[in-house]
Amino acid sequence: KENERFLLEAKTYQAIEILNFGWINCDRFGNETGPKSNIELRVEDSLITTAQFYLVFKDIKSTMSDVFYKQQKTAAFQQIPSGKNVVIIGLAVRNGDCYIFEHSMTTPNENKVVPVVFTKTTQEDLVKSIKKI
Repeated sequence: KENERFLLEAKTYQAIEILNFGWINCDRFGNETGPKSNIELRVEDSLITTAQFYLVFKDIKSTMSDVFYKQQKTAAFQQIPSGKNVVIIGLAVRNGDCYIFEHSMTTPNENKVVPVVFTKTTQEDLVKSIKKI
């Protein structure tokens, strides 16, 4: 049972690798001189124990990632330049089912809390959603 859960989670998180083809992983924006803010992600579903989040910068083909653990209560992206068009993608597995969260936004001038509500999905629909980005 534990092995089945691990295999499903691995397959689900592999779907995000589509984003990484030809894109850069961006950990910080040292050269940006404008305002920066933090984006905190609050998972609303108490049954989600772990989730992988990606902040996708559409204009510079870059991604950042963070992991949510239930014990920490939130995930976050720190020191993000304001005014960037981004999509936040969240992936989780619960009871053998895949879940996704998608949220498009322009990065704010001030710190922001984004409530996260996952939607049940299939492996096929998950890959389709990622490819659209």
